Amino acid sequence: MSSVANGQGEKYVVDGATIRCSGGTSVGELHLPNSHKTTINGKKVLTIQDNESLACIGSMGQCKNRGKLPPCVPSTNMQWHQGKMSVCLGGTPTLLNTAIIVCTHGGVIRIVADGQ
Repeated sequence: MSSVANGQGEKYVVDGATIRCSGGTSVGELHLPNSHKTTINGKKVLTIQDNESLACIGSMGQCKNRGKLPPCVPSTNMQWHQGKMSVCLGGTPTLLNTAIIVCTHGGVIRIVADGQ
């Protein structure tokens, strides 16, 4: 699989990508515990359904959206917005570096670096 999704700067997101939440105090990482068996440069490619708290979406410091700055434990109840609909893994669109996901604690999580 090529690292570029299209000519507009969109790239596929792989294991180890850096993320940031608008409600967090630091950056975190995306991980893929179970491989979809597709890689770019040896790193596992993620899909829009890779949204499990702490297993996929790592902690981003402390949560500014909850009183007294408790540890950030991302809580998502939906899939990532902005996938490559025409390139699917197991029927699920691949994740792009332009994706966002909303945390139930009020933050918006974005991809800072695609991991490639």
